[in-house]
Amino acid sequence: MQHTSSDCFNVANGPVDVAILWNNGEQSALSGNWSAPLIGNGAANNTRTVVSGLGAGQRVRIDAAYDLGTPQNFGACLGPGVVSGTGVISSAAFV
Repeated sequence: MQHTSSDCFNVANGPVDVAILWNNGEQSALSGNWSAPLIGNGAANNTRTVVSGLGAGQRVRIDAAYDLGTPQNFGACLGPGVVSGTGVISSAAFV
């Protein structure tokens, strides 16, 4: 995901591939545009179509919070943009 703004107070949007390992051991794969709030923007939710695995063809909503406030990412916000970060999924449900 690439954030091209000159600050960290905007939402980063970009294409991602997401692999979900459900608590029953099954897996789902999502792909598409993803939004991740940067510093000060809290949690976000994204609803995407499952491209393979459990629920293929259905839509799943992912609620996640992101820790992009690392020194490396802060420096990237001031320069070329954030290209990676860690997200913690708080919930995932088929919709």
